[in-house]
Amino acid sequence: MLNFFSFICYRDFFGDLVFLNRYKIDSTGLLRVCIFIVVMCGLGSFVGKANRVPTMSMMPTIDEGDVVYVNKFIYAFSSPKRGDIVTFNKDKYLVKRVVGMPGDKLFVKNGLVFINGKQLPVVRTSSLKLENGGFESLTKRATPIPLKETNPDGRSYSVFYSVEAKGEKGTETYNNNVMRINYLANFEEITIPENKYFVMGDNRMFSADSRVFGLVDESELVGRVSTILLNINAFEEIFIAAFTDAPTDNLFLMKDISSH
Repeated sequence: MLNFFSFICYRDFFGDLVFLNRYKIDSTGLLRVCIFIVVMCGLGSFVGKANRVPTMSMMPTIDEGDVVYVNKFIYAFSSPKRGDIVTFNKDKYLVKRVVGMPGDKLFVKNGLVFINGKQLPVVRTSSLKLENGGFESLTKRATPIPLKETNPDGRSYSVFYSVEAKGEKGTETYNNNVMRINYLANFEEITIPENKYFVMGDNRMFSADSRVFGLVDESELVGRVSTILLNINAFEEIFIAAFTDAPTDNLFLMKDISSH
C-alpha cells in the first residue's frame, strides 16, 4: 500500500511524526500537492471527480468513508470490462462492480454467481484487517467470510460472503440481517440484453445492487473507479499517531484499485 501523501505526514529517522514536510518540499512533493488540489477542487471535473463512498457494500475493496477518484473519460471511447468498478446514476450515484456482461446468462445460488452455466470460482482467503477487528460496521451484523473470486476473463478480486447473521435472536435487527442475507442469496437466471450490465457489491450479502434495482444501462454509467484517494477516518488516525507510535502507512492513501 503506497503512502502517497507522505509529504503531509510521516515518521522521520528518529520516529518523530513530521507534518507538511516542514524541512523541505522537493519537486516530487510539489507535484503530488498539485495532483491532490486538482482532484479535490474539481478542476478536472471534465474527466474525473472525487466521490465519498458512504456504505459498506463494496467491502473489502472499498471501505466506508473512502474517497474514490472516478475516471469519467474512459467510457467515452470504450465500454466497461468485466470486473470494472463503476459508478452510475440510479436516482443517486452508486458504486458497484461489473459482474455480468451483455449476452451473459447469469444467476445467483446460495450467494455464489453462475455465468453461462458455470460458477465463478472462489477460494477462501485471509483478511488482515478483518482479523485485527476492522470492518466493524459489518462484523456487528454478520460473520463475513473473505473469498477471492475469479471471473471468466481471469480477473480476480476479493469479496465478502456472509452466511451467519449477528445480533440478539428475535430482535428486529437480527431478523433484518437474516432477511437481507437470505434475500440476496438467490437470483433467478436472466439473459443480459445488449448495452446492459449486471453489477454487484463486493460485500455480497449486504449490497443493494442489480439483484435489487435491476440492470444498469450503459447510458447510466458515470465512469470507472480507479483510485482510493483517502479515507475520512484517517484524520482521527493522524491525531492518534501524533501521540503514539502508531504507523502512518495507511494515512492519506493513493491506492490504485483499477486492477482489483
